[in-house]
Amino acid sequence: MPTQRNDEIRFDPDQYDDVAERFDRYSERTGFPITECLMEMTQVRRGRHLLDVACGSGIVTRRAAEIVGETGKAVGIDLSPGQIRVARRKAKAQGLGWAQFIVMDAMNLTFPDNTFDVVVAQFPHFPDRGRCIGEMVRVLRPGGRFAICNGGGGATIWGLKNAPTPADIPKGGVVDGLFRSCLETHFPQLIAPPAGNAPVQSVDPQTALRNELEQGGLLEIALGSYAHTSPFHTAEEAFEWESVRTSPYRMQQAALEPQSVEAFKGDYLRRVQKKLDRHGVLGLTTGALLGVGVKPKG
Repeated sequence: MPTQRNDEIRFDPDQYDDVAERFDRYSERTGFPITECLMEMTQVRRGRHLLDVACGSGIVTRRAAEIVGETGKAVGIDLSPGQIRVARRKAKAQGLGWAQFIVMDAMNLTFPDNTFDVVVAQFPHFPDRGRCIGEMVRVLRPGGRFAICNGGGGATIWGLKNAPTPADIPKGGVVDGLFRSCLETHFPQLIAPPAGNAPVQSVDPQTALRNELEQGGLLEIALGSYAHTSPFHTAEEAFEWESVRTSPYRMQQAALEPQSVEAFKGDYLRRVQKKLDRHGVLGLTTGALLGVGVKPKG
């Protein structure tokens, strides 16, 4: 039994397998404008070959497959078998048979050098970012475009052409930060670690991202940011989405004392419900810091 558990952690270090369905349901509706940013930044078009690293449930890969069409290729790789199963099923349901999904380690991509026209990663949790970015650049063709996004923001807002109409959410209904505030009260030990499988950041995010792209050998580097606030209509669904996307809580929840979890959840729901009763809708924001670069041709 311990061996089985070790295998689960090895293949799914961020513990997404059990929440793959919920992750896809919420992240597709909350993060789709950020996916569109990646598509615009990398100038994806019909016939191109794209690799989506740390693809999760395949949101970016499936969108790319729609753009590149059957004459192109859209491949998603992830360490979580559960996420890959959801991605394959979703692609089949959408009639995107040319989208491919593979369980693979981003630190050791099995593709030959110079395979893809575009390589992207949306909110990846890399244990060794330099090595992973190096692998991503290796499989990118000379002249190809690379884009990655992290949580946060701060850079100039990316002028998304295909931007969604903002939802009508009163400012008082936006509950960003409330989940973390409740965590600090009930489980302060979960606040200190970095998100999921990601390392601690030692410099400001924009400088760190630009440095990573430069060290990867990319040119024409540009940074941008984007944020999208999505409506939620019940306190329970707001809690569920926050529970899925907040890596330290998701990864440790099973080890937490059940009564403490119930107290934490009850506290969050009460506070959120008050806002919902007053404003009629809740808002949760997904923000991203994005970076794009081009692999030299020479």
